[in-house]
Amino acid sequence: DFKGLNGKKVAVGPDGSGSWLTAMNLFSMMEVTPGTIVRAEHTDALMDLLKGKVDAMIFVGGKPVQLFKNLDKLKDRKSESGQTLLEGVHFLPLTSESMAKEYSKATLSSADYSIISDEVPTLAVTSALISYDFSKRTDAYGKRRCALVHTLSQTVRTKLEWLRKEGHPKWHEVNPDAEIGLWQKDACAVGTAGALPKKPEAPMEPLEKELLKI
Repeated sequence: DFKGLNGKKVAVGPDGSGSWLTAMNLFSMMEVTPGTIVRAEHTDALMDLLKGKVDAMIFVGGKPVQLFKNLDKLKDRKSESGQTLLEGVHFLPLTSESMAKEYSKATLSSADYSIISDEVPTLAVTSALISYDFSKRTDAYGKRRCALVHTLSQTVRTKLEWLRKEGHPKWHEVNPDAEIGLWQKDACAVGTAGALPKKPEAPMEPLEKELLKI
């Protein structure tokens, strides 16, 4: 289980990344102290894991992550020792109830990654789009930034069905109206005061007016 990472060499992502932050929180929560913490980009971390240079990697991303989907291509590839690169490599089940107090329970399955045979319990991290509160600014810069936040918010709302159809599977879980703890909804995002002003239309030449009549 997760406590088996005590004393191990674990890759957690670069400082400040979501993977690093979650890893540090889980280590503290579970009282786990790795022997070595490697702050590497996720691609490098996975390569180190496959080569046996680290014992584990912690990664936060919207499933399915293409990096892990690509592992299917390595099923039969041999390492220098003659073993297949995926031998002994697996997704670690995260089942602690302590973790579930701060994170949502989730699962990984063969529908996500073909190298999985049985469902693996894991955790989901809630993501939120956070903005500075420009609604209280009365200067030109503040009004402009408020308008941009509003435009971004409304674009996501009006194009959400298209994003669900054409974008990453995680768009199916996006809910613009979700309540997130003590966080308040951004007034620029949900209000109308932040709407971008329409650009004045340029006067048409007489020839343009005639063409539009055809």
